[in-house]
Amino acid sequence: MAVLSKCSADNPEKWYSYVFHLQEILNSTFQRSIKMTPFDLLFSTKMKSCQDIKITQLLNNEFTVQFQQQRDALHQDAKKQIY
Repeated sequence: MAVLSKCSADNPEKWYSYVFHLQEILNSTFQRSIKMTPFDLLFSTKMKSCQDIKITQLLNNEFTVQFQQQRDALHQDAKKQIY
């Protein structure tokens, strides 16, 4: 949702116009847990698409922020248990 909000910041009434592009990028993003993209898993082929660079960058930034927050929370929990 944060990425969708950022994409539609200039025109919030048109948020729905970004959903398709966001879904396409998410479905073509490599997932470590399944070792492929969701599209590859479902259709057994690579997706042909021209990705929106802005949305891809926003998604990558959002994933990075979430990862860092989760890591920091784990570090804090570990410190509490040690001391």
